[in-house]
Amino acid sequence: MNNNCLNRYKSSRISAGITQERAAELLGVSTRSLCDYENDHMKVPNDIAASMAEIYNNPMLEWLHLRENSAISKYLPEVAMPQGNGDMAYQLILLQDDLAPTVSTIKRIMANRQVDSHEKAEFCQQIGAMRRMAAGLLALIVYAEQIEKEGETQYGAVIKPKSAGRV
Repeated sequence: MNNNCLNRYKSSRISAGITQERAAELLGVSTRSLCDYENDHMKVPNDIAASMAEIYNNPMLEWLHLRENSAISKYLPEVAMPQGNGDMAYQLILLQDDLAPTVSTIKRIMANRQVDSHEKAEFCQQIGAMRRMAAGLLALIVYAEQIEKEGETQYGAVIKPKSAGRV
């Protein structure tokens, strides 16, 4: 496993407030196997990582696992999660500001339905910009889904569904 990410599985479990014994039971693995996963003695299978992400309510756990352990990792962008609702809104504004000029440039380059040799560097630069935007959008979507699922943000603002009132 990547040394930059040691104990990711254990940290996620602890953050979720779940004991190792309970997590092993919910995951359908032995406590020993879970201990081995959490101490980098055994590779976490993809299906177990997916279950951990669900049980620990940490969708980024599965994403990061796939980035490190999957053949498709080269297609998965780096994702930096917003650090709160204000950061989420700010990131969305920045993405919106970046999108229009990128689309205009690509439309101009592709107007003749091909990338001419003198346009290739600029085209590649714009594709890189789109990759960064895709990663940013993905982070915002995951963050928003966590708010939706949990019903509250890290700042304690609760998102409540409308109720019919008391009867």
